[in-house]
Amino acid sequence: MSFEVRWERMETEFAKEVEQLLTKVLNGQEKKPDFLGRITVSDFSFGDVPPEIVVVDITEPYEEFYVQMQPLVRPLPPRQSLPIAGVDC
Repeated sequence: MSFEVRWERMETEFAKEVEQLLTKVLNGQEKKPDFLGRITVSDFSFGDVPPEIVVVDITEPYEEFYVQMQPLVRPLPPRQSLPIAGVDC
């Protein structure tokens, strides 16, 4: 099993999202000192060198993984034909 991490995409797309999230979180703090105005994160970088990821252990999935899921929609009951006046079935 392998994972492909496209580090260059993390730097461009995801970094912008992190900038926006940090700006929102830092300005949403209720305990921020009065002398601090609006805080804006203007640049965020993950760096040029991707991390080295080592999988230490892979275990069996939880039992719930093997339990068959219930269908989201119940099946309709079988149709019953109703006699229509003047029509032979």
